[in-house]
Amino acid sequence: MTFSEQFKILALTVSANVGAGGVDSKSVNFGKLHKGCFLLNFGAITADDVLSVYVGAATATKTTAVAYKYRHAAADTTVALSDTYGALTDVPSTGLTLSATTFDNKLLIVEINSQAIADATPWVTLEIAGSASVQNISIIFIGEPRFASNGGLPTVI
Repeated sequence: MTFSEQFKILALTVSANVGAGGVDSKSVNFGKLHKGCFLLNFGAITADDVLSVYVGAATATKTTAVAYKYRHAAADTTVALSDTYGALTDVPSTGLTLSATTFDNKLLIVEINSQAIADATPWVTLEIAGSASVQNISIIFIGEPRFASNGGLPTVI
């Protein structure tokens, strides 16, 4: 079985400069997943911003901000050591400040504990507030489905 047959791999935003408008990712239904992580690939960032994670009862519903964990690349994308990551770090439900000096041109991995998500609010959405004047980003998701299917993996969006 190939990697793409075992895991859900989704683009949750288009690659773009979200700037002052910010961006919400496409929502992912964690009720259908054992686990998953979000990959935020940053380009240029010119100011600090805030990344929050929300759960809700339906897609695109941001009912409650939740705590999560992250790690980020030790070096800029494509540079030596860009495939090594810092320690897994806890973030409170108030969110993570995306410091331009820290996250500019780096990969950020957001880990969600699917066991901590209530059955009533399985939809997870990432929100970048939109306080940076320039913020180039794309958000990808990789998840391990709970249920296999002969017709392909079931949708989670």
